[in-house]
Amino acid sequence: MERQLSNTIDAALQVIADAVRDVDGSKRWSVHLLIDPTLADPLSLLEAEGRERVRVSISRTLMSEAHCPYLVPVREVGRDPLIDAALDRAMCEVEGNSSVPPGARSVCAFIASRVSAIEIARSLARRAAVSSGGERRLFRFWDPRVMDLLPQFISFDEIRNLVAPVERWCWIARDGRAEVLELADASPASGPHRPLDPGRFMNFGRINKVIDSLNLDSASYRKIDCAKIDRDIRAGERRWRLQTEYEMVSYALHRHLVGDHFDDDDEVRHLMESAVQKGDSPIVALESLSEQFWASFSGRQGL
Repeated sequence: MERQLSNTIDAALQVIADAVRDVDGSKRWSVHLLIDPTLADPLSLLEAEGRERVRVSISRTLMSEAHCPYLVPVREVGRDPLIDAALDRAMCEVEGNSSVPPGARSVCAFIASRVSAIEIARSLARRAAVSSGGERRLFRFWDPRVMDLLPQFISFDEIRNLVAPVERWCWIARDGRAEVLELADASPASGPHRPLDPGRFMNFGRINKVIDSLNLDSASYRKIDCAKIDRDIRAGERRWRLQTEYEMVSYALHRHLVGDHFDDDDEVRHLMESAVQKGDSPIVALESLSEQFWASFSGRQGL
């Protein structure tokens, strides 16, 4: 396991190095590590306490100052032990072998930009505040588990506008592979900037819980349609008036594992409708079905 993790870190390090390297000095950008200290601040563990921090100062009505993410400067890949330590920490968080709760991430990204860290921080703070139904809400787009999903939900131009003026955004995906957004070479977005509708991302936490439950290997994870999981959750809300996160995640899992129309089966539908009529959860009723039932169901469906 240690050798496999080491190989994964080496591969991620190479990807990030290639992404942020300024070979001939023409880029003239600086590289920063983006840390989210909400659940745990790893900087002391990374032996980088003496480095300057530039806080992404999000409105205190949305996030306490102590929990705001911050930027830390890093030097050239291969010559800065902080980069290696941060990557090791990120991999431990992916594997669930760290002090943060499973699924949480404190090492969020390596970013490169030609502008100052202060300007980057100001821009990220502005983008973190979104409006929904007349209310201001926090959009934690820097979280790697959010970044994993974004490309399936918004366009490249929308992502670029979201993270501007960053020109390279690198993070470790849930399967331990390094992901890179190369933003500097893109042509300018057309038309005026439009704020993102947070309603498009309201199920991101639930989608991640569905993927967590599936426990997919890297190849299977790379093929999963996260937008479909979102549609499945919304379908369950509409049809069965699902209210809790547990209900929505369970319903989406059933659609993924059993089939989109599993609840059109007469027996399943009757059981769920009876629960609703009694004021009970249709998902509790659904989960009362035995393995024998589902084996028989699969046989009838030719699964």
